[in-house]
Amino acid sequence: MSDVMKVLIIENEPVARLLLEKQIRAFGFDVSVCTNGESGLEAYNQMFYPLIVVDMGLPDVYGLDFCRQIRTMPRGERSVILVITERYDNGYLQALIEAGADSYLTKPVSMEILKMHLKVVKRQWGILSNRVIKEASLA
Repeated sequence: MSDVMKVLIIENEPVARLLLEKQIRAFGFDVSVCTNGESGLEAYNQMFYPLIVVDMGLPDVYGLDFCRQIRTMPRGERSVILVITERYDNGYLQALIEAGADSYLTKPVSMEILKMHLKVVKRQWGILSNRVIKEASLA
């Protein structure tokens, strides 16, 4: 496994996309960017991304459906899905989690809170990477 974690950002709004990309790269991640849900699903189908950061306001794919589709793909259960949403009512957030999202950020995205999420995901990825390496050496 690579030491640099791959992140897929799916955001259709140019300013938000650039800001997310810049911040996530600065935190040491290898970032790929898509501008719509269909290209995001296609990119994920081509390559495994341990972290997916997706805006729920995509014009072509409903956010809940996007999460469900990722979860049905090979290795889809192994990825962390971080949703960015303008809605934050309890019913909607519960539906996101049930559809497969792991966590969420509300717009406008706080870069400090994004950094905290990235630290947690990076720590989890490191633990998983070490576990996989140990299991491979025992085989």
